[in-house]
Amino acid sequence: MESSNRRALAPLAIILATVVIALALVVVGVFSRQEASRLTSTEEANMKTVIIPIEGMSCSACAARVENTLTAIAGVSGVEVNLAERNASVRFDPNKLSPDRMVSAVSGLGYHASAPEEVK
Repeated sequence: MESSNRRALAPLAIILATVVIALALVVVGVFSRQEASRLTSTEEANMKTVIIPIEGMSCSACAARVENTLTAIAGVSGVEVNLAERNASVRFDPNKLSPDRMVSAVSGLGYHASAPEEVK
């Protein structure tokens, strides 16, 4: 009789262990997301925005090329290229990247990028 009780409890023990593991994974996932959002908030507070004047862009493909190049640089979190005003607004982490690096990247495409102006 005792042997049959153990066999009957074995599936219950497996189910219980599975539930405990699943709950542990959920709790760890929640804490990981909270930590990630805290880090993101801290990084956001350190971000700066500059306007880079750019000469030589003549069409939307030029603007897209500049945008894609700047977006691909580590430390850049946002880029808006304005073809009509001939500039790019770039949000970046100054701890990871200097404005000179962005100017060099745009100049490397064949456009003339001037010194960036910081947006307050």
